[in-house]
Amino acid sequence: MAAIDDFFKALSENEELRNKVNSATSAADAVKVAAESGFSITEAELIQAYKSRMSEMSEEQLSSVAGGKNDSNKSSSCCKN
Repeated sequence: MAAIDDFFKALSENEELRNKVNSATSAADAVKVAAESGFSITEAELIQAYKSRMSEMSEEQLSSVAGGKNDSNKSSSCCKN
């Protein structure tokens, strides 16, 4: 298994790691968190894997990731001013 796959598996199983990555403000920061946890990945690998996993998600999963856990968010748009 590639390091990026191991990293995503760890993210799904390790809440502390997941919280650290979620707190990262850039891909570079997320790669640093990964390195501190023993995963040797690049920004390009991280971005590509993220895009790949996002494209595989169902509409419901995407909504949850985007903060759409409750129905009140369905009528609002993130991009309206």
